[in-house]
This record gives sequence, structure tokens and C-alpha cells, in this order.
Amino acid sequence: MNHDLLQSSIAANCFRFHYKYPETTNFITSSSDELLDEDVYIFISSDPYLLLEKCDGFFRMYYFINCDLSNRDWLALQSVLDNYSCVVSEYITKDSNSITLELYNQLGFSDYCSYIRMSMINKGTLYSPIKDVRYVREEDIDQVIDLLNDVFDPKCDRIPTREELSDLVRDSSVLGSFNNDELCGVLIFEDNGTRSYVRGVCVSAKYRGMGYGESLMDEYLNVHAKSSIRLFYLWVNSKRSAAERLYHKLGYQADLVTNHIYIREGKPEL
Repeated sequence: MNHDLLQSSIAANCFRFHYKYPETTNFITSSSDELLDEDVYIFISSDPYLLLEKCDGFFRMYYFINCDLSNRDWLALQSVLDNYSCVVSEYITKDSNSITLELYNQLGFSDYCSYIRMSMINKGTLYSPIKDVRYVREEDIDQVIDLLNDVFDPKCDRIPTREELSDLVRDSSVLGSFNNDELCGVLIFEDNGTRSYVRGVCVSAKYRGMGYGESLMDEYLNVHAKSSIRLFYLWVNSKRSAAERLYHKLGYQADLVTNHIYIREGKPEL
């Protein structure tokens, strides 16, 4: 399940649980038969609701609120978070929101990183990759997993599981650049209707600056040049200036939407 679908699923379930318990006065944990899966914990109060997804070494928080927190809800939310040593949350916005940042700070979160969304209209342009690029095969999956885990940070990057990756490979949604049989870089994409989303692109440290990343992007755009895809989009870490320059060179433009990642490690100081 991709990031957007995951959030939609979570939002739908949170609304369902919220209205099922409209009069509760403290956050409660839903019973096991009400979980999205065994690694998700839901907490509901009178207005806000909180979902914690168990990840490898941390919890990811999804937080929904319709109005200002009451003192009771505020204390309840803090007491829930105090039970977890590392919680990561994200906030997607088109404008800087000092109120939201203040909320995260008061709950003990600090700024971890941010991603800029970039998009481009499909003009049918064909490119000439300087490196050989092909679709990844099943026998390449171990190399892909090793590269993704080496380059990406699970706290802020959605790294596909082996099962997800196998599905993506079968769907011809993973491109790889190779030096003989060694994987140098990989690009994962997902097509949805008339839109195509680059879920992740990375190059092994020893092959960076040699054109592998650009070749992957070139081939990705070539694959879709004459397709029904009308819009390309991706997210880029705001600190990765080289990647952002490459996307600009290809025609991508920032659309002012930013994904802020916050982290809370241990109990906040009183």
C-alpha cells in the first residue's frame, strides 16, 4: 500500500472509531478485533484521535483533531506518548504553520527533516541515458533491499517490505542500473491513473556522481513518454541539493507542498 492510500485507510478507520466512542473522556486502546492490523494501536478521546503504527525500532504517529485540544485531551495525549520511547510523526502543509509546530514542540517533538514535493507535466520528451538501465528481476531483489536499507532512513522514508518489492518487480515498477551484475542504483515508481509517482530513487555511495541517478530518471521518463500518464511527481529531501538540481534539470518544479517529519525520543522534559 503506498503512502497516500495508507493515510486514506487510516483516516477512514479513525473516523469510524471516533464516532463509535463519542463520549469517552480519556484516550482508550481499541480491542484487538478493531485494529487495522496487529501492529497498529488506536487511541480515541472526545475529539482528537491518535493512531500509532509499530515500526522497526520506533512508532509512527497519525494524529487527527477537529478543534483545539482541551486540557483533559492534552494530558491524555501526553500520557499516551510517554509510554513510547521513540515516536515519529509527519505534517504535510502548503504553508508554514507555526501553531502546528508549537503543538509538536509542546508534546516533546523536534524537527527531524522535511521533504519538498515536486511535479512535472508529461511532455513526451525522450532522453538518452548514459548508463544501462533495465527492469529489476526477482533475482535482483536482495541487492535492492540491501541498497535501500543502506541509503534510506526508515524514520522518514517509506522503505518497501520484501513482499511489497516483489509485487512492484512483478508489476515492472522497479528500474535498476548495473555495473556488470552489481546493482549501482534503483528507482521505484507507482502509476495511478494519469499520475506517476517516484516512490524512491537512490545510488550506491561508490557510484554517486557518475550519472547513474540521472540515467535512472531518464529511463523512467522514457518508459512513460508515450503513455497515458499526464503528471509526474516525487518528494525530495530538502537537504539533498544535488537531487533537487537534477529534478529541476529534468523539468520538475516545487509546488510549495512540504512534508515535515518530527521525532520524539523519550519523555519530554518538564
